[in-house]
Amino acid sequence: MFLVLKRIRKKLIDEKHLSKYLAYATGEIILVVLGILIALQISNINQNSKDQVSLEAYLTSISTNIQSDLQELKMLSNKRVSMYTRIDYLLDIIFTSESYTWQDLLIFSETTSNLMNLEFLLVNRSGFDSLKNSGFLNKLQGTDIEQLLYQYYNLVDDIQFREEVYNDTIKEVKRNFDNANFEDLIFFQRPSYIAKDKFSTYQQSFSTILNHQSNLQLYNHAMAKSPYLNMLYDNLEIIGNQLVRLIKSKSTAFDKTTIKELSKVYDINSEIGYPKVFTNGGLNNLFFVMGYSQSNSNDNWRIYNNYKIGEFEMHFPKAEWGVTYFTNRSQAFADKVAKDYSSYKTLQIVAKSSEKSGLAFIVIKDIYDPDDGSETRVPILLTDEWQTFNLPLEAFKTADLTRLHMVAGFLLLKDAQTIYIKNIEYK
Repeated sequence: MFLVLKRIRKKLIDEKHLSKYLAYATGEIILVVLGILIALQISNINQNSKDQVSLEAYLTSISTNIQSDLQELKMLSNKRVSMYTRIDYLLDIIFTSESYTWQDLLIFSETTSNLMNLEFLLVNRSGFDSLKNSGFLNKLQGTDIEQLLYQYYNLVDDIQFREEVYNDTIKEVKRNFDNANFEDLIFFQRPSYIAKDKFSTYQQSFSTILNHQSNLQLYNHAMAKSPYLNMLYDNLEIIGNQLVRLIKSKSTAFDKTTIKELSKVYDINSEIGYPKVFTNGGLNNLFFVMGYSQSNSNDNWRIYNNYKIGEFEMHFPKAEWGVTYFTNRSQAFADKVAKDYSSYKTLQIVAKSSEKSGLAFIVIKDIYDPDDGSETRVPILLTDEWQTFNLPLEAFKTADLTRLHMVAGFLLLKDAQTIYIKNIEYK
């Protein structure tokens, strides 16, 4: 081919067709340049394809890490919820009971032991660290998934810092507990060692242990700090699940589902109301407080509220009316705190009754609703089996959801009844 081109070139020059030669030479140069550009383009396509495969491999590794993180997170969250939601019940026993049952001691022993265990959220960062070190993270620059990756690992850092602060206090409490040299501590820690006919002889020792400052500090610290940590755990779970979902779909941009799920990430500084009022029978006392009222002011007719493990128990006496209610926690400069619940659609309640058939009314109120019983009452028919009630918020006609103060109330009329609650949550 080159011999043919040389002959043509020589012929053109010999025939003094310079203009034709120049045109031919220009075309030849253009062909060569085009060939080079095409070759470079093919090379770039091949390299980009290889880079994409490598990037997807790093992201898959991150997805695997996050799925492992979420399993660890779930176990840690469940354990914290199980512990802090029983503390009100246990403190009530400590302060009001003159003696402790065998079952009480088993629960106290387990709770004290578990709360003194120093636990951290263990996160596998190997995939994310490898991605950063590889330089491939730049290929995600400006994308939604890059933002979400940093949001996930920044939240991990925040959680681990707070856990460290939490555990520093637990270490101090444990030292004080151990240094107290309690008599019969072994029987408190191992109730199975006690012969049941000898159990009553250890009552004073158990009372000393349970009322000791270190034990009370342990319980109060867990009750005060755990709800905030669990809120952060919930946020991390939402973000982690959406990262896994995006990576599996090989997408770097949020779709409608991702946007909807990420809207559930809770910002404690926002005006949005926290959705989880009760979890596992425990009131989330970081956000809510409880109150009660009844038509008869006689103490014999007041409403009794007792915590049990995994459920909340409300005893309503026979009266014209009685109500147990849960409101947003008051602040120094506001007697009634309003929160915006308008983004939620449903109030979900898991409850049962002491009766085979018991009628109760659910009420919610905004900060302007008068305390005269004029609020909307939504009836629920309870049985002695656990039921899940999904109440549409639009049914509460009198409540302004943007200014909600009482997030849930149980109203009973005339008949006595005991109601048990597991969960109350806005959906």
